[in-house]
Amino acid sequence: MERVLEVQNAIGALGPGLAEEFLGLAQQLDPEQAAEMRQRVAAHLDSSSKAMEENEFIDLKLAKLVAEKCLELFDHYPSFSPDAQAAVIGAARYFIQSQDTYHDTVSSLGFEDDAMIVNYVIANISTDINRIPLKQ
Repeated sequence: MERVLEVQNAIGALGPGLAEEFLGLAQQLDPEQAAEMRQRVAAHLDSSSKAMEENEFIDLKLAKLVAEKCLELFDHYPSFSPDAQAAVIGAARYFIQSQDTYHDTVSSLGFEDDAMIVNYVIANISTDINRIPLKQ
């Protein structure tokens, strides 16, 4: 049973603030809208790459991993349950917004929270996608 959108499960894995923000972004979209969201993930990675020119501390390697995992999730989107689809959209939206818990292009931790959410989604839906390795 998928528990990806259960509030208590999300809070336990992500903490209350991050869980609340993620769950607020989670929404099932039709395939056309999901395809548009997929393009926005790629565009955000591109803008993050450009931002690195001004801030050498941006963890672009982690940003690329987060984007790759989001795109892998989108590859399986049509086969996911409605809750899993909503979780994929929530993770993608969280990645796309720069000003989240750790601002993506200001803080050296900018993509850590994004990776945590993507890992949470991967861990809570049936998928063969590997999680992003994070520093402990």
